[in-house]
Amino acid sequence: MTIIEGDTGLIVVDPLISAENAAAALDLYYTHRPRKPVKTVIYSHSHVDHYGGVPGVTTEEDVKSGAVRVIAPEGFLRAAMSENVLAGTVMGRRAQYMYGELLPPSPTGHVGAGLGLKNSGGSTGLIPPTRTIAQSGERLELDGLTFVFLLLVPFGADFIYLLSKGMVHDLMIYAFFFCAVLPLSLIHI
Repeated sequence: MTIIEGDTGLIVVDPLISAENAAAALDLYYTHRPRKPVKTVIYSHSHVDHYGGVPGVTTEEDVKSGAVRVIAPEGFLRAAMSENVLAGTVMGRRAQYMYGELLPPSPTGHVGAGLGLKNSGGSTGLIPPTRTIAQSGERLELDGLTFVFLLLVPFGADFIYLLSKGMVHDLMIYAFFFCAVLPLSLIHI
């Protein structure tokens, strides 16, 4: 989860896998920073560890009232439902093998999850986007900051974003991850 301070509120990006962990992360943030309200939530893509914790940082009521915006790539809901509902059983079984969930705990019976020593437990939720990004290079003004969204079209409902004030977020991570499979010519700004 990334928290960006805007002029009057917070922009939360990828609010973790569970509501309890997202709420704890936001509370930790508030112990060191001003208690500004969440104004925007951004889902970078349709994996549950990037949206499942949204109930820990905002409510459906705040989104429905317009107090909070939820932004995601075009096709996000379709991709999230395809992966987590239609293929949910298969994806769950895949996760059991991929993360070694059925191994008894021991010094040799654990597989790291990439997200930490283990995927977090707790409740997950999904608040549908109020705004989707359909074009690479689309710019949005969010609480005094200009965001530029770059779609990773070959990968479905994924994107990265840049802040125009010179701050680049996630670009290094995504560029490293996708550099072997995504020629830069496919990213159109």
